[in-house]
Amino acid sequence: FTLGRIDDSLDCLRPIVQSGRKDVEYARALINYGITASTSSQRTHQDEAIQIFLGIIDETSIKKEKLNESLVSYLKSIAHLYLAKIQKANNNNIEAIENYRKSLKLSEEDNKPSIMLELSQITEDKDERYSLLNNLINLIIQGKTKPIESNPEKPIDFSFNDLRVIAIDTFLNYREALFDKLKPHLSLLGDKTLAKHTYDLAIFSINTNLDWISGQKLLEEIYDHFEDPEYGVDDDLRYKVLKLIAYSTRTAASIDRHIEYLEMFAKNRLDIIDNIDLEIAAQLIFQLTTDEKYEKALNYVRLILSVKDSVHESNLINYLVIYHLELNLYSYLNRQKEAIDKAKQIIDLSNDPKVKRQNSNLLGEKGLDVVRQNAESFLNPQKNTVKPLNREIKYSRNQIVKVRYKDGTTVETKFKKIEQDLQDEKCFILN
Repeated sequence: FTLGRIDDSLDCLRPIVQSGRKDVEYARALINYGITASTSSQRTHQDEAIQIFLGIIDETSIKKEKLNESLVSYLKSIAHLYLAKIQKANNNNIEAIENYRKSLKLSEEDNKPSIMLELSQITEDKDERYSLLNNLINLIIQGKTKPIESNPEKPIDFSFNDLRVIAIDTFLNYREALFDKLKPHLSLLGDKTLAKHTYDLAIFSINTNLDWISGQKLLEEIYDHFEDPEYGVDDDLRYKVLKLIAYSTRTAASIDRHIEYLEMFAKNRLDIIDNIDLEIAAQLIFQLTTDEKYEKALNYVRLILSVKDSVHESNLINYLVIYHLELNLYSYLNRQKEAIDKAKQIIDLSNDPKVKRQNSNLLGEKGLDVVRQNAESFLNPQKNTVKPLNREIKYSRNQIVKVRYKDGTTVETKFKKIEQDLQDEKCFILN
């Protein structure tokens, strides 16, 4: 089970479950069989798990007289818990909430915290949600609940990730009432400054929960307290926070963040140069170009070109976007010789075998062809250019399409809303 070999795990448990015995070993094998089956992606295993949990709850699959009372309560608590997990995954929240509550009522004290947390994340009763989180924090403060490393064999234990979930939830929803009370006890996650704890919570939100919105709010909290001694923000953390804020914020809405990060990038780079740096630069250059601040945009072109030798070879393809933006700037400034030289560089780089094998987070599926074609049309203006919009495909005005703009932004919307941008070659269709 720990290795993720679900079928093999079930094969090991099945002989005990099917043996006909109804003793303690059978009961433990039965609940483990149900837990293992519930983690499978196969519908037959899921259905099998549901039947096992229901059989334990209504006592049709166990014999109480062969088991002590505490074990029966434990088995039922686990059965309600995992039944709730399955129901939650299937969006049956009403049934899931009821089973979480029953699991909590039957559980031993050591097992309550993780169940309380799961219930707090799904209940629609605001008072119950607040009470559960408040009680959890009180248990942590009193030392009655201490997080441990996540263990797939002990999923009911209260883990460090559970503590992170509580911290993020209370930061977002109960800042003064609950998060401030929990804040001193973030030391359970390690001996770090408050700023570093907040940053780690942001990364957990982004990477584990795939929640950029919450992650960005945590990053903004650090940004707002850059100069606050209580937070203890050092240069390394300032660099990382600025980088992620610039990356996750639309340039038009927050151009100052991009400039602030790239100014620090220029003076004192504290990390490897990656595709995020190139995307931030491309977004800023594009926005400054849109604002007709051509010379200022060229300054950032020069900055990102000055570090090209430090960029990993796998990111070379993204420099085609920078070259393309630079070509546009020379064109707007009527600097024809430099524009021609840059168009030739685009052709040479786009024909590089190494670049052709690379994928680009900025260019998208068709971007390489578009950039090369635009460069060719500049060098040979008499030739008909190939438009980014594939004219062979007909889109209805209300059809949903996904497009990428030249600043790297992707948008999924109705065709009619971006039709003019397509014709103006501001973006191209990805799907």
